[in-house]
Order: sequence, then structure tokens, then C-alpha cells
Amino acid sequence: MQNYETRALEIHSDLMWREEEIRHALDLIERYEMNALILHEPDLLNRMTYPRRYFTPNSAWGAAPPRRGENLILNTTAYMRNVMAQCRRRGIDFFLNLKELAFPDEFMEIAPDVIVDGKVCPTHPAWAELIDARYTDLCEDYPDLAGVIVSVGSPEGRATLSSRKCGCERCAGTDAAEWYRWITEGLSRPLAKAGKRLVVREFSYLPADQDAVVAGLADLPADIEFAVKPYARDYYPTYPDNPALAALPERRRWLEYDVNGQYFGWGVFPCPVVDDLRHRLTRGLEVGATAVLLRTDWERINDLTALHNVNGLNLAAGALLARHPETSPVDALARALEQTNIVDPSVDPEVRLQVATTLLGLWPVVEKTLYIQGFVYNDSSRIPNGVDHAWWVFAENHNLDDWDPGAAARIDVSDPDVTAAMLTEKDRGRADLLRLVAEIRDWITLGVLRIPDVYRLGDVAGFMATYIEEFVASGKITILVRAAQRRDGGITGQERESLAAETTVLRDVMARTERQRTVGAHTHHVGQLLDTARMERMIADAEQVLAEEK
Repeated sequence: MQNYETRALEIHSDLMWREEEIRHALDLIERYEMNALILHEPDLLNRMTYPRRYFTPNSAWGAAPPRRGENLILNTTAYMRNVMAQCRRRGIDFFLNLKELAFPDEFMEIAPDVIVDGKVCPTHPAWAELIDARYTDLCEDYPDLAGVIVSVGSPEGRATLSSRKCGCERCAGTDAAEWYRWITEGLSRPLAKAGKRLVVREFSYLPADQDAVVAGLADLPADIEFAVKPYARDYYPTYPDNPALAALPERRRWLEYDVNGQYFGWGVFPCPVVDDLRHRLTRGLEVGATAVLLRTDWERINDLTALHNVNGLNLAAGALLARHPETSPVDALARALEQTNIVDPSVDPEVRLQVATTLLGLWPVVEKTLYIQGFVYNDSSRIPNGVDHAWWVFAENHNLDDWDPGAAARIDVSDPDVTAAMLTEKDRGRADLLRLVAEIRDWITLGVLRIPDVYRLGDVAGFMATYIEEFVASGKITILVRAAQRRDGGITGQERESLAAETTVLRDVMARTERQRTVGAHTHHVGQLLDTARMERMIADAEQVLAEEK
């Protein structure tokens, strides 16, 4: 069976600035037979270049030097050249993952009219010149660079046409696809001239934005590559296959996958997603993808990485499936358990398969608890900040119905039968987790399973139970409070009893979490995943309904 030619490990957090972590990542790349390293930071070019077309070497010595400063640029240049040289010596390709538009603050002094009525104008002609200058310098200063992955459609860039913030006539009259084409052409010229690869990354919030990115690439040179997530919108494993995956079949295409779990527990809650990995990687091969990117962390949370935590199982299994996609999920996970020493390699292979089977049951629990009928209930693995925020998260901001028309009917709490199905999903997740925690405790007691306690939980299985309890209770509160708000007659007596019971459960979780906090043993990640302030808001929302329903 065909496999992925490029198999890349991506670091997306400040770990990229620690040499020992780079060496560790390169060791893992070799161990798992991968062949590329990617460092991902949206504004990374601001630290790596000081565009010579605009600034002389003495510009950084002025009375009011730019905030980056000469020494930062020099240090970053030396550091990145060293990283790239290490990659070259090991036969590993090195890529940067960036977002555009991005720019140094001092550029606004040189081209002040890029600001229109207080907003950055994304269609200003100055951007084409700046892009050419920065990427020309990048290629000259870093000869070991293999290529650049760039998102030109993300609202997370410093400026993008998709946000439609600038009200100038030029922006109003510019078609989105035309703008994407203009930016991509500007990126392509200096990179192609230097023999570097350009990979355009699709990261769109809405189908119309995605269509514009694809259309903007359609007529550009065929050597420009294309990268997409396996799911529509973002790293949501409950979402359908990304429709952009099959677009642009004439181009080399990349598939991105988050193995650490921004939306499934961060690796603090163990969650092998090997079934989904195999499905998405197989689908990528079916439509002609030849490169896979495995993201190991998230830039917004420090010291959180699959390079060290239990979700390193997803990295090992993903690398294996990228080479041998015919491998079954349980066999891939069993092999990963051995490679990571989470199960001792001396353990009987049949026992390792049994452990793998237990752990594969964790994703279905997460699907029933951190999600509601496939909608993204979790706020990057945290419970939402109250009921109103919850409904904004999963029914507006991350609305599955945008990508799966008709899905909204599954969360229509005005219908008692739909509400019952939503609540039953939570109860099943709770029951399944209790069974799996018992099995995991047994494997740990027997000395077979050795989950790395990177976040100083003490009792990993105990944390797992508390974390899911938090999501089940808050999820049912979210469902029932909104049902009370939307139905003319309020909720039924049985639903009111359920709301009261889950409020008591969440209050107990909050009290236990507060007691644990006084010990102060765990890392800050646990305080975010068990956020008592968010629990308190959920409880207050429930109590308000219970008081009104009396």
C-alpha cells in the first residue's frame, strides 16, 4: 500500500527555543523513521530577519531601536542556523510554519498609510514589497531551509482580508480569492528563485473562506504545495473529512494532525486517537496526499507536549501509520506502547494488545463528554465559562452545522426527545469512563502500564475520573439550563431533578479540586483543565434556573 513520503514532526510552542528539546525531537524523528522537522510560530520571521531592503545594519543601533533589537536577531540567526545544520547532518528536512500577513512593528513607521482609520489594510501595495524583501532575506540567511508552510487565510494572522476590518474602497472591491492569489504569488517568487518549497496552508473558519483559498491557488504554479487539516475548520475529531482535502489534485498535498490533543485533553488526560489517525491518514492517501505533519504541542500553553507526555503514543502510532497505513489501530498502539516504554518491551505481546484495547476506549469517552452530539463543547479541553459561553462555543463559534448541514437538529433542546439523547450521551460517557479507569488502575497495579506523570497528578486514574465528571456534570447543566430558557413550559420535573443532581456533582468536583489546590503538587495545566471559576459559573447558572423553577 502507498504511504506518506514526507513524515514531519512539528513543534508549535516555546519548546522550539530549547536546544535539548530540539535534539530530543530529532532523536524521535529518527526513532520513528520520520524525515522532517517543522517549527511553527506565526510571527517567527520577525525574530529571524531584519529586512535589508528597508533597514541598514546600523538601524537597530538608533536612539529608539525596534523592540526586537539587534542582539535578538543575531541570537535567533545563530540558533536557527544551528538547528538547521543539525537537521542537515541527520538527513532531516527543515521547514518553518508561518502566517501572513505578519510584519515588524517598525514597518508601520516606514509605510504609515498601511493603517486606514486605525485598521491594518491587507490590500495595501506595500505588503507585496515587504513579503518579497523578508522572504528573499530568509532564503539568503538560512541556506539549509527546505521550505516554508504559510497560512494566508487564517484570521489569526496580524491582518487578513477575511476579517473585513478595513473599510477602504480597495478592500471593499477586492475578491477574497484574488487577495489570496496576490499574497501567494508574492511568497512564491523569492522562494522559487532560491529553490525552496512553498506550502500554502488552508486554515479557514467558514466554507466560503476555504473556497476562496482553493480558488486563489488554482491557477498558480504547480510546484506550490497545499496543506490541510483532516477535518473541516480545525482539529476536531468529531467533524467530517475536510472537503479541501480532495481539492487541487495536481498539487503535492500535506495532511496536518494534532497528536497532543488541543481538543481532547492535552495529554494530561491520556487519549490515544489511533482509530481516527488511521481513518484520516488512509483518507488522505486515497485522495493523493503525500506528506503528513504531526503537531506535538500548542503555542498558547507552555510545557505541554507529546514529546514527553502519554499522548506521545499518538506521535509514535501516527508515524507508524504514515509508513504502514494497513496496520490495525490496536497493533499500531501496541507497537507505540513498546516504543515509548509506557508498557515495558519485555511484557508479553498479547498483554500489550490487551492494554492497547483498554486505552483505545478512551477516545469514545472523550467524544461523548468533551463533545455534544459531535459539536465542540470543550473550550480547548476546558469546560466553557458558563452556559452562555458554552452555547456560543459549540453552536456559534465552532458550529458543526456550517460543515454538516442539518447537524443543528441534534442540539435542539426545545425538543424533549433531542434533549434526552444529549443527556444519555453524557451518562454513557460517564459509565464507560468508570469501567476504563478500573481497568487502567489494574494495569498500573500489575506494573504493566507506566503512564508518565509529567504533570505531577499523583493519581493519574483519579484525575481522569474527576476530569470527565467535570465535563459530564457541566455538559448536562449546559443542556438543561438552555432547555429551561427555550421551552415555554420550562423543563420537566425529571429534568429538574437531573439538573439539581448534576449541580451537586459539579459542586463536589469543585470542592475536591480546591482541596487539591492547597497541596500545590500539580503543574498549572491541571488548574486550567479543572478550573473552579468556570465550575462556579456553571453552578450559578444552574442555581438560577432551579430557583426560578420552584
